[in-house]
Amino acid sequence: MRQPKTKRIRFFLFIIGLFFFQEIEGHPMPNSVVNLYVTDQGIMGEAKMPLIDFETAFKKSKEKMDIHGPEIRRYFMDHIKIRSNSENWQTSIDSIGISTTKDLVVGKYEELWLTFSCKPMHETQARKFTFLYDVIIHQIINHKILVNVVQDWQGGILGGQRQVGEISLNIPQGRYYPLEINLEKGSWWKGFGSIIALGMQHIAEGTDHLLFLFVLLLPCMLLSQGNTWGSFGGVSYGIKNMLKIVTAFTLGHSITLFVGTFQWLKLPQQIVEIWIAISILLSAVHAYKPLFAQKEGWIALGFGFIHGLAFASILMEMRFSNHFLVWSILGFNVGIELMQLLIILLVFPFIFWLSKKAYYHRVRKVGAILSFLMAGYWLIERIFFF
Repeated sequence: MRQPKTKRIRFFLFIIGLFFFQEIEGHPMPNSVVNLYVTDQGIMGEAKMPLIDFETAFKKSKEKMDIHGPEIRRYFMDHIKIRSNSENWQTSIDSIGISTTKDLVVGKYEELWLTFSCKPMHETQARKFTFLYDVIIHQIINHKILVNVVQDWQGGILGGQRQVGEISLNIPQGRYYPLEINLEKGSWWKGFGSIIALGMQHIAEGTDHLLFLFVLLLPCMLLSQGNTWGSFGGVSYGIKNMLKIVTAFTLGHSITLFVGTFQWLKLPQQIVEIWIAISILLSAVHAYKPLFAQKEGWIALGFGFIHGLAFASILMEMRFSNHFLVWSILGFNVGIELMQLLIILLVFPFIFWLSKKAYYHRVRKVGAILSFLMAGYWLIERIFFF
């Protein structure tokens, strides 16, 4: 009586093992991902897909396809469309390329990526539309396309992403359908509030920017005596010194945030990051012994220019139209200043209180040394491992 039951268990284990073996041997490729950027002029998109699946759908191997030629562009334009009010938008393919990426399950593999733009024929807001995308799925029916909105000023989506749907086979009906996208009602306030929050977040997470300000403020309450820091300079002296440093730093980074975002001044990101580390190194030495006493404002202004270029790199990665870009610069800067002010209000009273203590010179030197070591580590990392 026990034999049939044993056979059933063995058969069940065999099916599980077979399924597991196939999953390992088959190495299913990742799905396609499409990220959408909603602008005031339409939709910009970025699509990524496994190259091996695209070769199957396109019916040509990588060696035989010209990724910069007209044939592949026509193919994408035939299989990527946006429609609203029964009208197709104007689609253009901006760039195409192949890169190597890594997946936790598959490991390294090649993927094809492209950027595209879709503009409505009439002046309508891009809040509700039908997204038709069948680049691969019309040939490989078990393929899936994950669709995200990664930027939508009026919807308050900035620097993050929200999945709005998936294009995949409807098994009961044996076909796939275009994706209906209906975004929430947007507003200017949502976008402006989100960009302020993004600026605050950037400063809160920007350890190097905070450390630069911290080491400049460490000796701001003290009088300089030649090559050493002396005694407490008084309330009025300390507050004026603090305001001079903060105002100069704010002015410096505000100017280059604007100039850098519009790309009127461009420096390689590695150079900017190296100079930020150097700014902390010099400020840490100054906190240990005076290098530029009574000239901290000029130093904060000069290095503020460098820090502003780093802030600008955040906005340059976003695909704002000029209309939203101006408000983004303003809102991002407001967020930076709000978080900077909050941190100063928390830190400055503590420095003010400690500066009057006899043991503050030891606290200041330890803070300067630790800041120097941290900046030195960043400098090496940014020179050799950026």
